Amino acid sequence: MYSLVDIAPTIADILRISMPKRDGVAIPEIIKELDKCGKLILIIVDGFGLSIYERYKHYFDFRGMVFKCRGVSMHTTPAIATILTGLHPENHRVFETQDTYKSEGLSIVELASMQGIKSSVIMEKMGARSFRGSVDMVVELEEEDAVQYDYIVRNALVRQAQETAFTVAHFRILDRFYHSNGNTETAVEILSTHLKDIAACSKNAGIMICGDHPPHNEENIDVPLIAFSTTPVELQ
Repeated sequence: MYSLVDIAPTIADILRISMPKRDGVAIPEIIKELDKCGKLILIIVDGFGLSIYERYKHYFDFRGMVFKCRGVSMHTTPAIATILTGLHPENHRVFETQDTYKSEGLSIVELASMQGIKSSVIMEKMGARSFRGSVDMVVELEEEDAVQYDYIVRNALVRQAQETAFTVAHFRILDRFYHSNGNTETAVEILSTHLKDIAACSKNAGIMICGDHPPHNEENIDVPLIAFSTTPVELQ
């Protein structure tokens, strides 16, 4: 079984960038599938557990690969830090949002920008601010309504993916619906529509979609990792 620590090393190999610190290993199947894509998009879905994927998999039929990944935390901040650094929480030491400002473990998106790959981050304001000055383009979002928040993320991602070679975005609707006792299938349907819109607008792109943690009331910590490539640009 793979783990969330394997995502950043996989991206590093696809983008051909140096990643000096890593606890994980690259996933060869994903590298083979996405290696020739013109750009790369990483979408992190808050609260997207493996059980949710299995229950609603018909919403996520992208004709790509799906892997079961072992999670590292039931909380968003340390899980996302692991996804982006390839380090276990005890090594990246990011447990709360404020920890991101003093972390020494450089994320994959920062490493990409430092090594000449134009990159962008789209996420909630406090998390996004930690990337200021170290990532080419940073979109900070401040919106309480879960539906509107993800709608804004989708629009920003479609724009940014046209301008950058590597984009990281964080969707929150699933986790917000859990906390508000909303209808899970409604949230899944909204989310899947956004993901399909992004795929349709992103030509010759490698897209990776993963959960950060499962719903908080579950004991199974596994999350899905979906990887696929979109239609190549047609030669004139």
